[in-house]
Amino acid sequence: MNAFPITVPELTLLIALCRADLSPAQVQQITPLVEGNLDWDFLVTIAKTRKLVPLILENLRRYFKAQIPPPLLDSLHDSLQRSMRSNLLLTQSMVELVQYMQRQGLQMVPFKGPILAQVAYSNPTRRYFADLDFLVLETDFAAVSAHLTRIGMVANYLNDPSYYRQSQFAAPQTRLVIDLHYALTPAACFIEVPTPDLLDSLQPVGILGQSILTLSPECHLLALCVDAAKDYWRSLVRLMDIAQLVGQPSLEWPRVLAHAQAWGCQRTLLQSLYLAHRLLDASFPQSVQALIASGITYEVDDDTLVKQVLELKVDLKASLRWHRFNMQALESFSNCARYLYRIGKFTARDRLALNQRIRT
Repeated sequence: MNAFPITVPELTLLIALCRADLSPAQVQQITPLVEGNLDWDFLVTIAKTRKLVPLILENLRRYFKAQIPPPLLDSLHDSLQRSMRSNLLLTQSMVELVQYMQRQGLQMVPFKGPILAQVAYSNPTRRYFADLDFLVLETDFAAVSAHLTRIGMVANYLNDPSYYRQSQFAAPQTRLVIDLHYALTPAACFIEVPTPDLLDSLQPVGILGQSILTLSPECHLLALCVDAAKDYWRSLVRLMDIAQLVGQPSLEWPRVLAHAQAWGCQRTLLQSLYLAHRLLDASFPQSVQALIASGITYEVDDDTLVKQVLELKVDLKASLRWHRFNMQALESFSNCARYLYRIGKFTARDRLALNQRIRT
């Protein structure tokens, strides 16, 4: 287990617990942290807001139950029960929606959410998710959207589908929310993967007794890496997903690398793998390790890394270091320009929203 010289033991413990399977050596290293003088309320708050409760609670109960304050376990248990019920209902809804679209002669491919929980964590209840993500061809987007509206779902057009290349739908009665994508990233983003290529090699996954077609493990891994990059790698749970998926024996690394090179996202892949290894001890074949070592030439300090990935407050210098670190993953000068433009655009938007709140 990697050790981080950060001054907040709760963060060190949180990251250490973000593994589906802890080895005896890892348990031994974590034990002094659990037995220390911790601010458990702070740890629980971070775990809940960062969607980490299912795995954190499972590891605490399995390995450290005697050391955990009972009120904390009760609080986490209540959160877990709500999450489990929600996950099972969402998973059933996913299966029903896929089957409904099949009857209409349309293909709506689920990814992330329940599918990822099943493939990477072996159980749809071990990974928190609050909505469903589907990927379709752009040529099918309008038809699928029309059918979703026909069965009572309401489209959220507050965000421009032509720019974001997705639309959100909600079922008012059940509060089911789905994101329908025809691309992984918005238009003119600094990274892009062709949707037809992602949908070219679908594989079945057994879930709730049904066989559902989804992205191959190799394509799913690249989709997760692109998703992490799109959000500037500021998501511990996404890096946790990547670490879990690369540990699956069905993953074929030659196909991963071939796809990444063909789609122009090899550096994005390497950056994501590097972070998954540095934070969560994800392991890779020697050839992949060599590529990572050659591709990561600029690093950031551990304190900045942990706080950025957990979306905690950092100063301006640390933020600049983080973005410089991220930009080494971009494949061209034009992508770097898009990256900087996107940062400026959303920073300005956030500042405007803040000013509006101050005025009101």
